[in-house]
Amino acid sequence: MCAAKTRLPCWACRSSRARFPGSTRLAALDRADAGGHPTATLAIGRAGAINAALLAAAMLANHDPQVRTALEAYRAEQTRKVLESPDPRPSTPDHDQSES
Repeated sequence: MCAAKTRLPCWACRSSRARFPGSTRLAALDRADAGGHPTATLAIGRAGAINAALLAAAMLANHDPQVRTALEAYRAEQTRKVLESPDPRPSTPDHDQSES
């Protein structure tokens, strides 16, 4: 409904506290008439909200050096955390961890 009231891009990210179960929530977000007012649909809950913020930052970073710098720093920190974490997969003879 909000998408019909603006020319700005709209993204949907439902709260996990909504009164409908997950699949019903996604169906409600994903129902739009062709040629109407498209709405991008992101994941439900906190993960979706974080990804929506990162998507918005990535779009703004194309024209705002300050946002670009902050986003690059955030992504570098996320990459560092992942690379410093041990591989969660169990070691097996056919799994050489040096290839991951």
